[in-house]
Amino acid sequence: MSSSRRSRRARSKKEKSPEETIAAAPDFSSLEAYGEDDDFYRKWSGPVLLGSFLPAIFSLLIIFSGQLILNSFEGSCGYPLDGFVSAQVAVCYLYLLVFTWVYMGDNIFIDIPAFSFKRQILFPFKSLRWVMGAYAAVGFVLFIVAIIGAAILSLAIFCQSTSPQLYTFSLFLVAIDWIGMFITVAYLIKTSFGGQIAQFIVEKTKAESVSDVELRIFKKKFDEIDLEGTGKVTRENAQKIIQNLGIFVPEEEMNQLLDTLDPGQTDIVEYDPFFQWFQALSAEADERDPAARRGGQEGPSAEDYYSDDD
Repeated sequence: MSSSRRSRRARSKKEKSPEETIAAAPDFSSLEAYGEDDDFYRKWSGPVLLGSFLPAIFSLLIIFSGQLILNSFEGSCGYPLDGFVSAQVAVCYLYLLVFTWVYMGDNIFIDIPAFSFKRQILFPFKSLRWVMGAYAAVGFVLFIVAIIGAAILSLAIFCQSTSPQLYTFSLFLVAIDWIGMFITVAYLIKTSFGGQIAQFIVEKTKAESVSDVELRIFKKKFDEIDLEGTGKVTRENAQKIIQNLGIFVPEEEMNQLLDTLDPGQTDIVEYDPFFQWFQALSAEADERDPAARRGGQEGPSAEDYYSDDD
């Protein structure tokens, strides 16, 4: 009995092959796994996967030129500008590591046969969100390095005479860092919120339509009477609003109009039907005389709105 248990235990401890381990791993490539749908990929795959080539080229140039400056600059500087350049080169190496792993990443295992040990320690990016997260982490490190570099440069102003090559190159790196981060953040804002921003600007800059003007005027006159904001006024106050709007209604027709706005004879006129009547009256008056407007003129009579059948 004990031998069978030992055999079962030995079989359970038997290591899986790399292929079996990969098959058993979570499927990060599934769109549903991280909520990544087709719209998300269409929106971000281009900027993330193709837009990363230009920073990679700049990283290579900074690495080569930075190593050259560090090995050849002359003079001395009492501030660690060389440390800043070294940190910048290290960030570029980090970026190239992430960039390379996006396209060439593979499953990496640690295999120690003597201890029957085999574990996967690295795997390729299988989600666009993971790629974006890795680039964001590198960007955060670059942001910290850029702040430190700018602070050092502000203190090392005299180094431009004692060590001009190192100072000029450090100044170039700080300028490139901030310009690159500004362009990146601006593009991210445009991609994420460009539609909403454009709509907001259009809404704020477009000219008011006739309906907008009518709504603004009517609401202003209505609120002057409805001080508590209930959206309701009495029949007497409704008559005052009509007069304040400059609409002329003969006295013999006023009761008919108020009965239309208050069919239940509750002595209450609500905002919505009142405004709908105002819009209909304005539309019919404009159809008959499009050039006519009520500003500073006596408004149209209720006879323009009511027919004999009413």
